[in-house]
Amino acid sequence: MKINLFYVTAGVAAIAGGWTAYAVYFRPAPIPPSANLTAAAVVSMTAETSTASSIATTSVPVPTPAPAPATSRSAASAAPATSAASAPSVPTGLAAIAITDSTIDLSWGASSDAAGVTGYKIFMNGKEVGVTPSQRFEAAKLQASTAYSFTVAAYDQKGVASAQSAAINATTFAPPAPSSTPISASTSSTPAATPAATPAADTTPPSAPGGLVATVISSSEIDLSWTASTDNTGVTGYEIYVNGTFVATSSATTYRNTGLTSGTAYTFAVAAYDAAANVSAQSANASATTVTPSTSNNTTSTATSTVDTVAPVVTITSPAAGATVSGVITVSASASDNTGVTKLELYLDGTLKGTDPTSPYSFQLNTASLSNGMHSFTAKAYDAAGNIGTASVQVTSANSVATSTPTTTSTSTSSTTPPSAPKNLAAAAASSSEIDLTWAAPSSPTNGITGYQIFRDSHPVGLSTTTSYHDTGLTASTTYSYTVRAYIGTAADDPGAQSAGAGATTNGG
Repeated sequence: MKINLFYVTAGVAAIAGGWTAYAVYFRPAPIPPSANLTAAAVVSMTAETSTASSIATTSVPVPTPAPAPATSRSAASAAPATSAASAPSVPTGLAAIAITDSTIDLSWGASSDAAGVTGYKIFMNGKEVGVTPSQRFEAAKLQASTAYSFTVAAYDQKGVASAQSAAINATTFAPPAPSSTPISASTSSTPAATPAATPAADTTPPSAPGGLVATVISSSEIDLSWTASTDNTGVTGYEIYVNGTFVATSSATTYRNTGLTSGTAYTFAVAAYDAAANVSAQSANASATTVTPSTSNNTTSTATSTVDTVAPVVTITSPAAGATVSGVITVSASASDNTGVTKLELYLDGTLKGTDPTSPYSFQLNTASLSNGMHSFTAKAYDAAGNIGTASVQVTSANSVATSTPTTTSTSTSSTTPPSAPKNLAAAAASSSEIDLTWAAPSSPTNGITGYQIFRDSHPVGLSTTTSYHDTGLTASTTYSYTVRAYIGTAADDPGAQSAGAGATTNGG
């Protein structure tokens, strides 16, 4: 028989009128030197017999020692009370990840409180199962293949607790399958079959997210977007850090930071994690400063009366639409806005090529690596409120010259068979102004495809040399319909059939 001892911080198990034993298991942990254990505590002892079929659980109350002198630390460790007066904010962004067939990891965003948040209470299936001073908790000793529902509540140093967060559900993994070959007790000389090796645990973290961009939306909101990470088993989600502190998780490659302070600079980073709770290195930092509302006679104007919804006006001034380009070229653009342009981005066939924060806006590009044919330049101008203006031109790349041969005028069409329609077109909203498209290559021909032309609401909007496209500069809460077709040569030569349509609605502003 072995005895495992666990402890609960002071006051957690103390109930007026007596002691209550919790049938909750926590991982054994050393008692930190700073812990104040002078108040009442409950020691839960679990006796595990040598047979798997019998587990006895006994809870033994420990007599209450003399009360310790009142200090700030002992006040902070008192059991959180539930009160509506000056309660901390409700925790947000609660995420639950099954780690094994008996453990589920929880994480959530930080709460705020005038008196300072001391810790968090964890509830499983409606019952309190623990407290923690951090924003993470591991629920252990769970049943395999079982669904659990979790919520958390914050409490401050006065013991005042917030309302519980929105619930999140998670299901533990199924237990490992037992060996199909029984172990024989025979003394026969025939060796027993070697059981199958247990798969190695996943210890490989995802790659670090890239391309983190922080966009100021208002005096209290900054939105984040980044490039997806990769992982050997798949990325589960992303951790969001503000000024070096973990605040929330996101299952998408975007996140809205709300409730910020006006006129304040913030630094952001994100990290990816997988189903085995491996966490990547953090991305490069991105910084932004919230807008400062205008003031008059010591009265701050309300955000709703001064919200800027006017997008910048942008024009690509060079090269001209339909121009033929080769070698190193300069792409120039102009942009204007009622409150000022903060930056201009240049995209080639949907891929970001450069960012210029000041006017005049110009970029040098080497087109020698482009395939001959039609390509699309898109300029995106941003203002301080996050409004985006876009402009696009299509040009023809002609970097290699074929051997000169006599030509004859002919009205016949190309002898190349047009490509079949691309397959599996999917559209998904990435933000309030962007919808991302993906599709599969056509079944014929199997090679030789030059690129793809994208149509939005039956109008051509861009080209792509890959099987994906980012459609930007859209209107919030608006539904768009898309089709895609493949081409060989240029978009005007050998146009293929258009794909089946796909639609998506941009996020609300």
